[in-house]
Amino acid sequence: MAAAPLFPPRFPLVLGDSGGVGGGHHASMAGLPSAPIPSFRAAHLVPYVRFLRGVGTPVDRLLSRARLPTLFEDDLQAYLPLLPALDFLATASRLEGIEELGLAAARHASVSDLSPRFLEAVGGAPSLLVALEAYCWMGSLESWRRAAERRLG
Repeated sequence: MAAAPLFPPRFPLVLGDSGGVGGGHHASMAGLPSAPIPSFRAAHLVPYVRFLRGVGTPVDRLLSRARLPTLFEDDLQAYLPLLPALDFLATASRLEGIEELGLAAARHASVSDLSPRFLEAVGGAPSLLVALEAYCWMGSLESWRRAAERRLG
């Protein structure tokens, strides 16, 4: 009888789909299960980058130092690894002396930063109730806290 995998799949992850979440399939290297990689859509980093560029932060240098792509704004649906992104934000916050970087960046957020699927679900709703239900459901999928986990392999 086969032993249960250490990391059972949670949801199917379809990259390229507009903003869904998932745990992916468990892949293995040398027979060992891989560890999940918390990730999020690149669009969620844009307000921070806009703000930081506006105050003169060397954004590209800090992105490179955090091992993040410097051209991620060309594909806002791409997934970025969460931990290096948090490192980037913490470093930028310390460098600029901004304790509330999230609040400052929120001023630069835009509805267009949300996924097309989210905008379609909420904007195309036939009633306020359906729009609010879609907002709650799709909002949970857009949240970086519930972002997709991809597996190595």
